[in-house]
Amino acid sequence: MEIVEAVGWIIVGVFGFIDGHLGVTIAFLGLAITWYRVSGEWRQSRELNLRIAYQNFSSSQAKLDRGQSDFYPGYFDGEEKGNSLVTRPEWCYSGGRLVKLESVTEVLSEYEYEDWVTPSLGGAGLLPYRKWDLVANVRTVLESGPGWSARTYAANSIAGAYENLTISMYEGEYFDFYNTCFGMGLLAAFQGASRRASRVNRNLRRKIHEGMRGGSSVCLKGRFALVAVSCVTVVIGGDEEYILLHQRSAKVVENKSMLGIVPAGSHQTFLDAEDRIALLDTVKREFAEELLGVDETGESPSGSEVDDAVKGFVGPDNVYFLGIGINPVQTYVQVLAMCVVDQRDEEVQKWLQSKGIASVEEGFTANFEGDLVARPFTKGSLRSVYNSYRRTPCLGQVSLLLFKYFDQIYGQIASKSCDDGC
Repeated sequence: MEIVEAVGWIIVGVFGFIDGHLGVTIAFLGLAITWYRVSGEWRQSRELNLRIAYQNFSSSQAKLDRGQSDFYPGYFDGEEKGNSLVTRPEWCYSGGRLVKLESVTEVLSEYEYEDWVTPSLGGAGLLPYRKWDLVANVRTVLESGPGWSARTYAANSIAGAYENLTISMYEGEYFDFYNTCFGMGLLAAFQGASRRASRVNRNLRRKIHEGMRGGSSVCLKGRFALVAVSCVTVVIGGDEEYILLHQRSAKVVENKSMLGIVPAGSHQTFLDAEDRIALLDTVKREFAEELLGVDETGESPSGSEVDDAVKGFVGPDNVYFLGIGINPVQTYVQVLAMCVVDQRDEEVQKWLQSKGIASVEEGFTANFEGDLVARPFTKGSLRSVYNSYRRTPCLGQVSLLLFKYFDQIYGQIASKSCDDGC
């Protein structure tokens, strides 16, 4: 009975408090409802912003590539400003002796990057859930984005010149790249839809450019500057000599319907790697996956599987370093290389005979992201590739280099007379 009476007095007290403070209670209730409504509208607005940015990034890649060049004065090579890489003349081949990809020095550091991008995405209204990173927002709002991450390498500095270039790298996750460099792409794609986004994009890119200034060494601050390797495949020693390119599908998000380099991919480790891998290992893996049909639907294949697949096609003696640069939109690092497949090679001949075909082009298999395209390996063809509107920046840089120095390059790879075993 005492408990019942106590409960009764508590109820009376609560109602008395409400009655005595009814005005205040209603005011707070109204503010809460208004805030909830406004907050919901803001979130819906930011969700729409993210959808617009994602769609623009997917559909207008070539326009975006060209539109960011003004943020990096003094870094574009060549007489024409098109969608090529942000680079320096001393970083790329400029005539004379070709060097092998293995000549590039890779230094592993304990560097930890500072994220300048996520706060900028929030400031531009591109993060509906501001306490979440970009991966979580894209997954929730768009039901898209990467399904899983992988250990990969990013660069924190580039030093030296073509024949003695050094890249300082550190390990991280693919999600780090998506949250920062892919975020840079979305920011560029949204700048035309919002003055605030345009201002944020401009300020962030100027800040990144300031971090790149210096003498012989360039520091890559503010994002996870993933290292990707783009290796153009040149086929010689047959009735026809050509370069193999990748016509990307209209179904992919990045570089939709654009002409790109094959093989190409991010620099990451193998499942069975005991030691850290080299840039050449990434070329091997991507060549196996994108040209020889090695399964890439799951995690990265084993190193031994890749080595067996690319025997006779990819090795230290036929993969050359062409240069290095930075993607103008997403600001990650792209290492440029050239793999020369000589159809006269004994191992290549064995492979052709085993498949009953006359040329390697017949036996190569494109992956799910697009189709293989063969173009004649001539100056005129290379110039045409460079002038193509819908091509990737790295293909622009490579085709320009091959065009400008065609005679010197062809003379070395055709005769195999250059230094260091070429």
